[in-house]
Amino acid sequence: MVLCFLPSLIRASDADIDLPQALDMLEASTEGIKSFDVQILLTIRQFIVTEKRNDTEVGKQLAAAAPQRKLLPNEKPQKSEEPYHQVFQKGRGRIDLLETLGGLPTSTMVYDKEIQKRYYPKASSAIIDQRSSLALAGGKDYRESYRSLISGVPLVACLRERKKVLLTQPTADTPFVVIEAAPDPGADVTFDKWGFRVSIDPGRGFLPVLTEIFEEVNGQRLPRIRREITMWKNQGGGLQVPVQTTMRGFITRHEKPELIGALSIEQVMQVDQAHSTWNAEIPDNVFEIALPAGTRVTDAVHQVSYVTGKADLGKNLEDLAANGREIVPIYMGRPEPSKQSYLGMFIAGAVVVATISAFVIVVFRIRRNRLGRRGQVSS
Repeated sequence: MVLCFLPSLIRASDADIDLPQALDMLEASTEGIKSFDVQILLTIRQFIVTEKRNDTEVGKQLAAAAPQRKLLPNEKPQKSEEPYHQVFQKGRGRIDLLETLGGLPTSTMVYDKEIQKRYYPKASSAIIDQRSSLALAGGKDYRESYRSLISGVPLVACLRERKKVLLTQPTADTPFVVIEAAPDPGADVTFDKWGFRVSIDPGRGFLPVLTEIFEEVNGQRLPRIRREITMWKNQGGGLQVPVQTTMRGFITRHEKPELIGALSIEQVMQVDQAHSTWNAEIPDNVFEIALPAGTRVTDAVHQVSYVTGKADLGKNLEDLAANGREIVPIYMGRPEPSKQSYLGMFIAGAVVVATISAFVIVVFRIRRNRLGRRGQVSS
């Protein structure tokens, strides 16, 4: 209901709004998109050429020494396309990377607030891990078009934690509310070395139409990311949603002075409106993956690898492991012991033995409990 009166409220009053009011209205507008199911085609253009250099002595490419340059006058940027399907509702999400727009997925990831699970059908493999804030690389997440600053970090939260924030009122020439936060190096804030400028359109339900991220280098303010919504869809009731967003990335630091400030990449996120929906209730099974029998699972949460013994939605990770075969413990994030430290080797060996023993006990108890439950049901 808030979205229905925000634009008229601002137009009807000549009184200026202050910063807290603007942030509250911005947050209300971004929260107005409660769910989405969108088909996206991302078009990527590279404006900086990285040339590979061969080492004539050993015949190997020296990636570290690969020179970069701008495009030549008649040279076109390298272009690629990435189709994908993204769903989000109440902290849960699904991402299908597709062969073609509307086609079969090459990988599927589902996540909630704690766990994420990714499935690769051609490799018949899956990975289960703790939830990452970076479900999609920067510039690909649909939420970045209206809600997130970058990497899933909420835009409003970044603005509220800053102390050096200015608000500019709309004018006849620039009908946007502009909020700008200066860089604050060393402060306990997110992206302290970056500054942000957000242009908010009251006529679009107080959603951000342009988000700019900049950095100060040697006393000079340089653009880092510029993200602009270039096409909208009116959903009615005061709600408009982005259907085309252009993100441009610029170079702020480089050994070649002529490349500093240059456009490096452009990403155009185009939503297939005919096959996308917003604020429609999404069934729970959309956020689940049925792993077929025979899928090799790497479970980083329980630090175990196994092959599924039956098709299962995997709602209960312990059930998946209990019904698995070829169960092998895995160890992630453990430092290798020093070759000169026999004590370290002994401790590491003891940890391995203890982990294997604990795992065997857990699996045995899970299977015993399952058999017990089956016995109770049958009786």
